[in-house]
Amino acid sequence: MISFNLQILLMLLNIGLLLFLLNNIRKYKLELKYTLLWLILSLVSLLLSVFPGILFFISNNIYIETPVNALYLVSFIVVFIILYNNTVIISQLTNQTKKLTQEIGLLKNEIDQIKQFHPNANTSSSNRDIL
Repeated sequence: MISFNLQILLMLLNIGLLLFLLNNIRKYKLELKYTLLWLILSLVSLLLSVFPGILFFISNNIYIETPVNALYLVSFIVVFIILYNNTVIISQLTNQTKKLTQEIGLLKNEIDQIKQFHPNANTSSSNRDIL
């Protein structure tokens, strides 16, 4: 089994990570929807540090020789899930940025056309209304 001192250290580190994440969410440095996976990871890690027998159970049931290897397997799976989630988020933000850039270009084109057909129009007030 795991030593009691290491178990206490892991619990303190996980609680510290949870408090850090929650504090950053509270201060609006992180959004909850982007931090949700980290919160789940921290809670699972806290659960594993409180009940280390879970790793022994997992390693025995999927025929892994040592619980540490089961922990590595679970860690790799979690890291890949987080990477995939971040890739999806980045793709969505890239598409939104592209769409907004195109809309700004269309609006600038409309402003230029208005200036051509109405050279005496007050463009400073119309720019504020459009943008």
